[in-house]
Amino acid sequence: MSINVKASGEIIQTINGEIIADAGFKSDYDGKKMKIKGYSDGKQFYTELDPKDIQKILATPSHQTSLEERLIKDYGSRKGQKKSTKQKKVKGKNKKHTRKHAKK
Repeated sequence: MSINVKASGEIIQTINGEIIADAGFKSDYDGKKMKIKGYSDGKQFYTELDPKDIQKILATPSHQTSLEERLIKDYGSRKGQKKSTKQKKVKGKNKKHTRKHAKK
């Protein structure tokens, strides 16, 4: 099986018609090497990544604090909130019908 992935992107930021940021990239991955070339604010760059490099990048957490800890910090803890609980159904005697059915 052959793997080939190509990706590209570009961003141009402007304020009142004036360009404040200009960047773009093109990448090509053949399953063995990812070749990336691009530019950012007039400067060009080029790099090659092997599968170990890609794995390292993907395994690096984007934030030191876990998502759960950040949510608790931003919105408070769950203490004091009612937790939903399941109610147990109690089986009891079946009630007999008290109304008579109409005859046809």
